[in-house]
Amino acid sequence: MEQNNNNHYVGFTEAVKRNFTQLTNFTGRANKSEFWWNVLVMIIGSIILSPFSSTTVGLVIDTIWSLCFLAVTARRLNDGGHSPWWVYISFVTNIFLDVWIMSSDNYALFTSGQASPTELLAIMALPIFFIPAAICAITSIATFIFCLMGSKE
Repeated sequence: MEQNNNNHYVGFTEAVKRNFTQLTNFTGRANKSEFWWNVLVMIIGSIILSPFSSTTVGLVIDTIWSLCFLAVTARRLNDGGHSPWWVYISFVTNIFLDVWIMSSDNYALFTSGQASPTELLAIMALPIFFIPAAICAITSIATFIFCLMGSKE
């Protein structure tokens, strides 16, 4: 059932193997089945890593894990005829937000679970947080929609 042609279904094993052997290939193509199998792997891995994500080391590991799926997303966007810059911008703004939160006095507030909604909203309303968060959200939604679309020649 697994086929190498980009226009056909790729099974779980082949999709994951392709992703991890092409981690630095941002210019090729990935069909929908190859991409979505890797999204499943990313989600499962993120769930497993989530208990550690409140620490700095955990956040770094989570970022590295996400990097493993950046290339397959770029290839999926290429396959659909869209610019991979959508996913690059989303990734960079997300990293910026993580670094800003970790380096600010607000890190304890974000991770304590004891902050009031008013305190959190005040931080999120700051332009240094709100603008990158809005850019990240918009580019992430666009990337998601583009990845749902079919392949283009």
